[in-house]
Amino acid sequence: MAKDQKKIRLNVSAYSDEFNELKDKTGLVSNQELINSALTLLYWAVSEKEKGAKICSVIETQDTNQLKEIGLLALDRVKVKE
Repeated sequence: MAKDQKKIRLNVSAYSDEFNELKDKTGLVSNQELINSALTLLYWAVSEKEKGAKICSVIETQDTNQLKEIGLLALDRVKVKE
């Protein structure tokens, strides 16, 4: 661990069912892997929002593409960098 990094302890017992479900669906083995993946996704989404992008899912069909923007308070608070 780098000198400037601090070890963080999280109590996720209230979310153990959700953690286990997500690990099963993604093939991740540990809570650490799940947290790392979630933080990576959030970090990417924040950096995209800072560029002015919207974070959306795309459902592709034969005729059209349906977009659905994610509703997440943390992302709503991100300011676009100028």
